[in-house]
Amino acid sequence: MPHALVLVDDILAKTTRVFATLRVYPEKMEENIERTQGQVMAEAVMIALVGKGMGRQEAHRLIREAALEARSRDVHLRDVLSKHKVVRKRLTARALDAAMDPREYLGASRQIVDEVRRGRPRHAAGPR
Repeated sequence: MPHALVLVDDILAKTTRVFATLRVYPEKMEENIERTQGQVMAEAVMIALVGKGMGRQEAHRLIREAALEARSRDVHLRDVLSKHKVVRKRLTARALDAAMDPREYLGASRQIVDEVRRGRPRHAAGPR
């Protein structure tokens, strides 16, 4: 147990240094996300489809097949999904764009980063 605590202390000290010197480059983040040609947003589209009444397994299968097709053709996932009749039946073009927008898929990450920067990270019991 003492050895484990020493290791945890070391991990926390190193993590603190990482966050203290962390630099974020939004344009690089967007570039890296776009390199995936929409693949990184596949789960968000699946959740949007489920939210419109599609079964989870059916949505997962559809997204998987569309992702494989997009990769094999080297096109953006949005291009494949926007032509899929089942997707068009459930999601408008605007809803598909929203589901594929990484800015709409951040959840609580912005709040978590702000709390870490202020030195008040949330813990397992919830926010302070």
